[in-house]
Amino acid sequence: MQVTIETVILTAVMVTTMIAALYTAYNMVEAQVQTVDLNNAKNLVKYLADAIEQLAVGSGGARYVRFPAVKGIPEYSTDVGVIRVYVYNGSWVEVCSDEYDVFMYRGGELAAFAEEVVRPEVKPDIKEKLIVGLNDPVVVVYTARLGRPYVIMEAARVRAGYLGTYTVGRAFEEKVYHVYLIEYVKLVVGNITGSGKITVI
Repeated sequence: MQVTIETVILTAVMVTTMIAALYTAYNMVEAQVQTVDLNNAKNLVKYLADAIEQLAVGSGGARYVRFPAVKGIPEYSTDVGVIRVYVYNGSWVEVCSDEYDVFMYRGGELAAFAEEVVRPEVKPDIKEKLIVGLNDPVVVVYTARLGRPYVIMEAARVRAGYLGTYTVGRAFEEKVYHVYLIEYVKLVVGNITGSGKITVI
């Protein structure tokens, strides 16, 4: 009788240990898969930001990015904030007022990551600026934990710069104009479709 009780106790201890080990191993593998998925999403969102920036200042073209929906999912938040641009010409004149949107990729809850600015790599402080120079990016990608890990792409800033003076008119009737360039990128969801892989156009 005593041997049977010891065997039952040992079996119960071993089964409990095996279940705990399997649970821990599963969580470790799942965390690794979610971390790899989030890192892949960071690279894809960075590529999407580069593509948007190039298309915005270029003369046309088209690009798309395909997100594999393994452990995360793309999200889109509309009307996150407002961009207003005023120009002073003796008085303040509003030249632009528009609500901006944010594209996000939500990762799995077990993904390990550091909060960082992914794009631009050279000047991460641009994320905090509202006005950037002509050579600086408008579209910024960064990671944040908002309950779950997110890769966030937003364009909540304006590119502005002085281009110089232009003289227009005929002799003795010339007018000199100071020319400034003001640009911003508006993110708009056109089409997010897919099953298993999600294509952003």
